[in-house]
Amino acid sequence: MNMIAYTDYPLRGVQAVKQVELLGWDGNKYCLIRYMGREYNLKLGYIYTKPGVLGEVPSVASSECMKDVPIINTYPEGVVVV
Repeated sequence: MNMIAYTDYPLRGVQAVKQVELLGWDGNKYCLIRYMGREYNLKLGYIYTKPGVLGEVPSVASSECMKDVPIINTYPEGVVVV
């Protein structure tokens, strides 16, 4: 099961805080998320455990929950790297 997370990073023209699915990560600092049916590769620092903005809410990077997120060595074709 994918983890629900949040980001304020602008995706698909949306500037507001949005809910995303955290699909996996590289074991270092990048993660694979899904938003509105499209997959993106973002830095963990822009993905949060609860709704909010950078600096005001905890990043998943500092969260114990990352131990349950699968490590991905290669990203699927069509992933948008931002």
